[in-house]
Order: sequence, then C-alpha cells, then structure tokens
Amino acid sequence: WLPVCCLLGPFLCAFSSFASAYPFLTLLPAVFLVSFGNGLVTPSNMAMLTHLSARDERGAVMGVSESLRSLSALIGVSSGGVMWDLTISRTDLFDYHTAFRICGILALISAITFRFSSGWKAEDAIFNQNRDNPTAA
Repeated sequence: WLPVCCLLGPFLCAFSSFASAYPFLTLLPAVFLVSFGNGLVTPSNMAMLTHLSARDERGAVMGVSESLRSLSALIGVSSGGVMWDLTISRTDLFDYHTAFRICGILALISAITFRFSSGWKAEDAIFNQNRDNPTAA
C-alpha cells in the first residue's frame, strides 16, 4: 500500500483542480492518502535507524532524523505559503493551483528517484545482516 499512497496521494493533490467542479472532494482523499503513507513511513524509518545505528549513537541519529524532518516541514510550509501569496490573484497558468502542482510533481520525482536508487533494495540486506548477527543491533 505504501507505493500507492506515495504516488496516488500527491498525484491527486497536484491535479485536484482538474478532477471535478469540487476540488475539495478530490483533495480530501489525497490528503488522507498522504497522511496514511506518512504514518507508514515514519515508524519504519525509526525502526530502520534503530537497526543501522550502534547502541551508543541511537539518540543522536534519531534526533538528527527528526530535526531534519521538522526542518523540511518548516521549509515546505513556508515556501508553499510564499508561493500561494505570489499566485493567489493570478488567472493564467500560474494561478493559485501552482503550489499544489509543484508539490505533486516534486513528490513524484522523489518517489521515482528513490525507486531507482540503491536504497530501494538495501532494506533486505540490512535485516538479513541483523538476523545473522543479532548482537550487533
């Protein structure tokens, strides 16, 4: 379900203005899918960080991870707000839907980039390594 949530949710966000006369009805399931996907990713990310880090550095690793997550949320909301202010009164191609379109396009690029990265299959190697040597974790 994770690839469906990661790809379908942002796609619906990006193109909610074209989907119907009531974009809110398209945006609501999109936000649900993005939230559901985020709920699946966050615990598994923390579990992966637990398996990858040594016992004495887990707090620092998780702290940095959550700090970067918070920083990205701050930058994303701030840049979205600025983009909204710049495009709210326009009526051409770059109207107020631009922020949603760019968000969806960036999410799709991120998902495609990760899919073809070396991290896509790294999870199996990490868990196999920890299964073979349980005292290392």
